[in-house]
Amino acid sequence: MKRQYRDFKSTRKFVRKLKLKNFTEWREYCKSGEKPDNIPSDSYHNYKNKGWTSWGDFLGTGRVANSNTQFLPFDEARKFVRALGLQGDKEWREYCKSGEKPNNIPSSPWNIYKNKGYLNNGDFLGTGRIADKNKVFESLDESRKFVRVLNFKTQKEWQEYCKSGDKPNDIPAQPWHVYKELKKK
Repeated sequence: MKRQYRDFKSTRKFVRKLKLKNFTEWREYCKSGEKPDNIPSDSYHNYKNKGWTSWGDFLGTGRVANSNTQFLPFDEARKFVRALGLQGDKEWREYCKSGEKPNNIPSSPWNIYKNKGYLNNGDFLGTGRIADKNKVFESLDESRKFVRVLNFKTQKEWQEYCKSGDKPNDIPAQPWHVYKELKKK
């Protein structure tokens, strides 16, 4: 005998009252034993062509999957984000979580704009910052020669120098990370 489920609208109304934030929380709720038998765990398949549009609609979050979102073209998104004056990745993540970010600007531009102009977050945010793993540095020997001429006695002196803006871009601020593979050989 085929199980009889509630109609889509009454199921959606019931589910929205649960205030679940995402699909993962829905799956946990379904496994908890609290879900009434007349509400399907596999709601998408049961209500397809019966009112179903998305998980965001069903749960009441309004969330639209990236694959279904119309994002701004890369150049427009980058122009918008640069105008915010964010100073780095931490501020970008905070902005994305703040609820202020328009839905047509992706939280993960590296995924959405891959092969569409995205180079790195420094370029996208307008900070110019490039992750050390993507920079080209002098060799270990050349970097060592350069730093030894500066005659620093402590790591604190080195850190202050790196923050001063005087350090050339091809000398790493954290050489122990950049050259760690060379030490293993």
